[in-house]
Amino acid sequence: MKKIIPVDSEREFGIHEMFFSTTDYKGVITSGNEIFERVSGHSHETLIGAPHNIIRHPDMPKVVFKLLWDTIQSGKSISAYVKNMAADGAYYWVLATVFPINGGYLSVRIKPTSALFKNVPGIYAQVLEDEKKNGVESSGKLLLKILSDAGFSGYDSFMNRALVLEIKERSRGLVDATAKFADRAFLRIFEKLESFAELSKILTASFQQMKLSFQGLRALSLNMSLSACHLGKTANTLAVVADSFQKFSLDTEQEVAKFQNILQEVRMSLRASEFKSASACLQHQMIAFFETETKALGDSSNDRTKQLHDLSSTLIRECRKMLEQTHDMLATFAVAANTTEASITALEIVRQTGKVEAAQVIGAMEAVGPYLVDLQKFTKTLRMPLRKIAESSEALIGDVEIIQENLDFAQAG
Repeated sequence: MKKIIPVDSEREFGIHEMFFSTTDYKGVITSGNEIFERVSGHSHETLIGAPHNIIRHPDMPKVVFKLLWDTIQSGKSISAYVKNMAADGAYYWVLATVFPINGGYLSVRIKPTSALFKNVPGIYAQVLEDEKKNGVESSGKLLLKILSDAGFSGYDSFMNRALVLEIKERSRGLVDATAKFADRAFLRIFEKLESFAELSKILTASFQQMKLSFQGLRALSLNMSLSACHLGKTANTLAVVADSFQKFSLDTEQEVAKFQNILQEVRMSLRASEFKSASACLQHQMIAFFETETKALGDSSNDRTKQLHDLSSTLIRECRKMLEQTHDMLATFAVAANTTEASITALEIVRQTGKVEAAQVIGAMEAVGPYLVDLQKFTKTLRMPLRKIAESSEALIGDVEIIQENLDFAQAG
C-alpha cells in the first residue's frame, strides 16, 4: 500500500455522528460502520482485514497506544483522545472508548468538543518530543506528571473526566427522543457523582481536622495526668479524666485512619462507577445512532445491535453492584460518626465530673483548670467535623440511591 503523507487539513464530521469498528485480538479490523469508512477515507474493502494502525497519525505518542493495549488486554475498557490520519493524509480527532468483547475489541468514537480536549494536542506534542529523545518509558512518566500537575490522580481519573465531559457536550445536540430519555437519566447520574466529589473534599478536610485535634489532645491529656499525679491521691478523679481522654484519643484516631482508607475505597468505587455509567451511556447513544444508520442504508444488523445492547446491560449491572458496595461503606461512616459523637458526650460528662472534683481539692483548679478548659474546647472542635461526616455520608447515601434509580431509567430507555 502506498505510504500516506500527513497534511495539515482536518476531516470534518458532525458532533451527532458516531463511528465504531471491531477488531480481533491482534488489532485486525473485522467490521466498521459507514461513518468510519467515510471519515477515514478508506473503502470497506480496504479496511476489513487491515491492521487498525492503518489510520494511525505520526503525531500520536506511542505511549498512548501502549496504555490502551495494556488496558484492554487485561480485560478492562479505556477511553483515549486519538489523532487519526485519513487516506488523503488529513487528520481527525476522536475520543475513542475501547471495550473487550467476544473475539476481540469494540472501539466507539465520538467527536471531542469539551474544554478539556483543547489542551490535549499540546500535551501530546510534549510527550511525543520526549518520547523521540528518551523512549516510551520516559514519555509515560511525563504524561502522568502532566496529568498530575493538572489535578488528576492518574490516567484513570483523566479518562473518566474526559468521557463524561464529552458525553455531556454531545448530549446537548442529540435529537433522538429515545436516546434523550436515557441520556437524561445518565446526566442525572453524572451530576450526583460530581456532587460526591465535593462532599468527599468535606470528608477529607473533616478527617484532617480530627487528626490535628488528636495530636493536640495526646499532649494535653498527658500534661493533665502529670499535674494530677502531683496533687496526690486526693485528685484521683482528675487522673481518670486525663486517662479517659487519652484512651479515647488513641482509639478514635485508629478509627479515623480506617475511615480514611474506606473513603479511598469509596472514591475508587465511584470513579469506576462513573466510567461504567459513561460507557453505558455511550453504548445507548451508539445503539440509537447505529439503528438509524442501518435503516437509512436499508440494512438490518440485528446481531451488532444486540451485541451493543448486551454490552450496555452488562456495564449497568456492574455499575449497580459497585454502587451497592459503596452504599454499604458509606453507611459505616454515618454509624461510626454518630457512635463517636456519643462517646464525646460521655467524655464531656467525665470532664465535668473532673471539674467538680478539682473544685474540692486545694490547688487543683490552678494546676489542671486550664487543661479542663482545653478539653472542653477539644470536644466542641471535634463535634463539628463529626457532624459533617455524618451529614455528608447520609447525603451521599441518598445520592447513591438516586443514581441506582436512574440506572433503572437508563436501562429502560
